[in-house]
Amino acid sequence: MTVRIVITACHGIPKDAIATLTGLMLRSGLAAADACAIVFYCRDADRPRLLAGLPVRSALLIKVDRYQPEQILTHLTRIDAATPCPLTLFADDLAGRELAVRLGYRLGGSSLTAARTLARHKDGWLATRLVYAGHGEASLVLDRPPFCLSVARDGPPSDCGQSEHTPVVLDHDATGNPLPPWIDSFSPGTAATPQGLGRCRLLVAVGRGAGSRQGVQDLAAVAAQLGAEFGVSKAVVMNGWAPFDRLIGISGAVPGADVCIVAGASGAPAFMMGLKNSGLIVAINNDRGAPLFRYADVGIVGDCHRVMTELARQLKPRLDQGAARTVEHHPLATGPGRNIPP
Repeated sequence: MTVRIVITACHGIPKDAIATLTGLMLRSGLAAADACAIVFYCRDADRPRLLAGLPVRSALLIKVDRYQPEQILTHLTRIDAATPCPLTLFADDLAGRELAVRLGYRLGGSSLTAARTLARHKDGWLATRLVYAGHGEASLVLDRPPFCLSVARDGPPSDCGQSEHTPVVLDHDATGNPLPPWIDSFSPGTAATPQGLGRCRLLVAVGRGAGSRQGVQDLAAVAAQLGAEFGVSKAVVMNGWAPFDRLIGISGAVPGADVCIVAGASGAPAFMMGLKNSGLIVAINNDRGAPLFRYADVGIVGDCHRVMTELARQLKPRLDQGAARTVEHHPLATGPGRNIPP
């Protein structure tokens, strides 16, 4: 056996994920005779359709009470100890990404998320994945087995069709297992989905000059007063001062804003790429030599907290009265002399 497919179907049958995994197998020359599947599921009603389209010679169906990654990782680790497999593929969803990385670490091998293509290499496998928020593609050599990968949904298309193989099926009932000792109780819930950044009228983008997590929160509150979207630089995210879905730049979002106020950012090219679709750019930095000013239409030298507070005090009454002009009629909207790197 050269490849193992892991499907988590605790919340229904992931048809798209099965098609994605099947497509990568066919493109990579992985034969059904050398493949098996492990499927975790909760509902008996899903069982008859769980194996549809899987190009494998055998499958192990494990029934569990709920999706619990620690329990699933324990099963996968034990299975690999009994029957080692050099390559394990997961769907590139929240569960698949977590399981691929954690299983690769537990087995002492290599892991990769969102793999788009996979080809044999003299040292192991050659995989590709998108980087820099989809602006580039990287080729990576995986040379330490076993290999645990999640397969990107946006990989090259493949006419995988319907599997011609009828796998040998084994069943295992793992329901009723107690929770891990470090979990006191469990109750399912739903989490809000981050909306990210898109086209907006006013955007406030904050850099490391905010000074601290509290400083970022203070500026976010000012942005909220103005009814503005709020984004941050990579340094702010890496410091843990703001969530990743607020990231602006080549590694994050490239929103379009009629007016963008940049506060406390130095103006690194990777960050400025995220502002290339903006109309009027207002820069605030206490360093008059900051590169940010080269890209701005309006520059203000000063403490970003004090300046933003004063801007909010001056602008909010006008915004409340609907008196603010749109960027199309602003004399600086075209930004003469601005040269944001392509």
